[in-house]
Amino acid sequence: MRRWVLLGLAAALLAGGAAAAILALRESRSSSGPLACPPGCAHLTLAFPVDPRRPFTYGLLLLRNRGGEAAVLERVGARELSPGMQLVGAVVVPTRDNPWHVTADDHAHFPPPNVAQVVRPLQGYELLPAREPSDYTEVLLGLEVARAGMFSFRGLALDYRVAGRRYRAVFPYRLRVCAPARLHRRDCQPLPL
Repeated sequence: MRRWVLLGLAAALLAGGAAAAILALRESRSSSGPLACPPGCAHLTLAFPVDPRRPFTYGLLLLRNRGGEAAVLERVGARELSPGMQLVGAVVVPTRDNPWHVTADDHAHFPPPNVAQVVRPLQGYELLPAREPSDYTEVLLGLEVARAGMFSFRGLALDYRVAGRRYRAVFPYRLRVCAPARLHRRDCQPLPL
C-alpha cells in the first residue's frame, strides 16, 4: 500500500512539474509581447565614427504594435554596453511625423535637428495598435563616448506594458563607434553578426 502511495505521489509531482514547465515555456514565448522582433527579425550591425563627449544618435529601432491594445513604453537599454559609452537619452518619433521617414542617416547629433521639433520622450509614450502598413515608431537613442577608442553594444532591450502586463522585447542590433571621427572615417567596421 505504501508503495502505491509513493508511486501516486511521484506521478502527481511529475505531472505538476510538466504543467509548470509548459506554463513557463508558454510564458517565455509570449514575454516579448506585441512589440517583439517578429520571426525572422533581421540581425543588424552598424558602425560609424563619432567624437568624444558629443552626443550622437542611433536610430535603427523601429517599433510596430501588432497587438490590439496600446503599449506604454517604459525604458530602453543597450546590452553589453562598452565601458566609456553611455546612454544619454531616448526619444521616439512616429515615422509619419519624420520628414526623412527614418532618421538612421543622421548620427552626428542627438536628437537630429530635422526631427527635434517632433520627437517625444520614450518613457510613457503610448504606442497605439498598427492600423496601416506604414504604422511604425522609431526609437532614437542618444549615446555618448567619454574618450578616444572603439565602443559598442550588442543588442537592445525595450521594457513596456500592455493592459498592466509587463514585457521585455530584445532586438539583435549591434553598434560599434570609433572616436575621434577624424581618425576613423574609413576604418570603423561593424561588429560581426
